[in-house]
Amino acid sequence: MSALASPTTTVNAVSSSPSLLSVNPAFLQEIKDSNPAYWNAFRRLPVVCDCHGEPLQVCRSLSRTLDDLRDAAALQFSLEESYGYITLAEPSEHQIKGVRLGELAERAQREHRLLYLQLTELAEQAEELQYRGVEQNGLRELIQSAAMFESQLAAHERSENVLIEQTSLALKLATRYPR
Repeated sequence: MSALASPTTTVNAVSSSPSLLSVNPAFLQEIKDSNPAYWNAFRRLPVVCDCHGEPLQVCRSLSRTLDDLRDAAALQFSLEESYGYITLAEPSEHQIKGVRLGELAERAQREHRLLYLQLTELAEQAEELQYRGVEQNGLRELIQSAAMFESQLAAHERSENVLIEQTSLALKLATRYPR
């Protein structure tokens, strides 16, 4: 990215014309619909966080769920970024509540990295807690952190769904009312 470029504009190396990150709504939705391992682990996380069993069993279950979610999220985010996010040659004029769709796409894509790093850290904490001996306070803190992470991941998925819907609408309007 050029030092002079705004956060939502990148410079195309071939033509030096501005380009913008967007999503291919059909592909992104298809990717979301095609990874049941991701969604199963995602739905399992709050259930495990609410579990009130023997601490070692809860820790093992949480560790397994976080590992499964980490593996599934790696695939999910990789597929989304490879096929669901695209670079457009012409910046879009479409906005949602004053925010350009490109800004929303860049924010969602950046969240992939942050969420994956958080998830990796949680999975490592769960494994460490499991192997060094489960302490009640440590398990409670890990469960709270996992529950907060689940909320962040849910918010990310909601924002991507809004991005899919709004980009689809913008494309329909653009084809119906060309400039």
